[in-house]
Amino acid sequence: MNIDLLYLLKVNVALTSFYLVYKLFFGKDTFFKLRRFLLLAGIAFAFAYPFIELNNWVAEQRIFTGAAVYYTELKEFVVTAAEGNQSDMFQMTNYATSLYWIISLLFAGLFLLKCKTLVQIKLSSNKISYKGTTMYLPRKEMAPFSFFGWIFLNPSMYSECELKEIVKHESTHCREWHSFDLLVAELVKITCWLNPIAWLLKHEIEQNLEYIADHSVVSSGVDKRSYQYHLVEVACGVPLTTLNTGFNYCNLKNRIIMLNQKRSKNISGAKYALFIPFCLSFIAVNTLESVTRIATSVVTEIKEAPEMEPFQDLTAAVFPTAVKTTREAVEVSPVMQDQKKKQEPQDDDLGEVFVTVEDMPVFPGGQGELMKFIASHVKYPVVAQQNGIQGRVVVQFIVNKEGKIVKPKVVKGVDPSLDAEAIRVVSSMPNWKPGSQRGVPVNVKYTVPVQFRLQGDAKADSVKTVKPIK
Repeated sequence: MNIDLLYLLKVNVALTSFYLVYKLFFGKDTFFKLRRFLLLAGIAFAFAYPFIELNNWVAEQRIFTGAAVYYTELKEFVVTAAEGNQSDMFQMTNYATSLYWIISLLFAGLFLLKCKTLVQIKLSSNKISYKGTTMYLPRKEMAPFSFFGWIFLNPSMYSECELKEIVKHESTHCREWHSFDLLVAELVKITCWLNPIAWLLKHEIEQNLEYIADHSVVSSGVDKRSYQYHLVEVACGVPLTTLNTGFNYCNLKNRIIMLNQKRSKNISGAKYALFIPFCLSFIAVNTLESVTRIATSVVTEIKEAPEMEPFQDLTAAVFPTAVKTTREAVEVSPVMQDQKKKQEPQDDDLGEVFVTVEDMPVFPGGQGELMKFIASHVKYPVVAQQNGIQGRVVVQFIVNKEGKIVKPKVVKGVDPSLDAEAIRVVSSMPNWKPGSQRGVPVNVKYTVPVQFRLQGDAKADSVKTVKPIK
């Protein structure tokens, strides 16, 4: 999957989950300022969490490496005879990605047009002052609204009592920078326009900002019933654009309900702590890729491990590379040191080669780009197709201190043609970001399994699966 689409998928899943949790637990209380913070924090988290991977922490947890014993299949790239050339599929994916961003650019254009309209209204309005508050008098008749520090209002259209309430309402929007929230909502809509939740979140943000402003007016001493009547009277027009906050915001029913709703008890505000496990759960899911990568390395080492001496420490013998590493010290048991020496002979021209380090090597663009590279370069050998050969090739190589791929070799082979193709693709990879230990680049061993699979029933007589070459 294209890395852009994968990122957007993660973001939209988080936004959808967050919206459902928000509506279920927080949509009816009166902690409006807490809700404002929660809405902004939830959106920010949805866009940020795909970049959060607890690689170093995962590498230090031996419980994860212990779980690797129970897995016999690694995360691998599958190539079928019909999919040997994946360029067409990825071309279609790239077209879909381009179309998505083109539509996003159209929404961005509409957004800029709204900004231009607001600026034109301000430039064409007369600047006036009402009891120390600076306002702008639009030339055309329109409902009162505000945008950041600008308040647009025609005082001649309202009574003194109504004018006082409107100014207080719009001043709250300006003072608390409510327009910033609206800009965030617009950007979410532009980026995730295909997801209906993005539009619903925008509505929730707008509505909550009006709750804040309404309660600010009532808290200042304005009669609640009189204020509600004025809301209804002024609500004959609509704001010019969705970029502004307005006294006559159209969803009056919910606003009036919230004005009359009994204030939520302070103790019920503790439920906002639910946002923490919500975030942690998404971070944990996003870290699964790191867990898989570490498990892949450990399982490979398990399969390659020589016969073990009796009465050895089982954990140390099975997991010679599952070493807890910190920036202060690296603790290795004597048994693990001996086992590592047996499995990882030093290379004169490379020096020490690591299997697990604090910062593992990274293919340019990440794991998604690595899979994309393999898909677009690997070709299913014709001779293997003709002879019905399929199977799993495990290629191991070293990413040296400069990020170059060196010493690729097949550690679990199937057939010379499939093995050679896997080696060819791995050898043609561009330079990686090298791994590092305590901030110093080091040589790191890396393993990539590739499953060659023919279409059709794998059990058919015409298809034979070749046992791995040891």
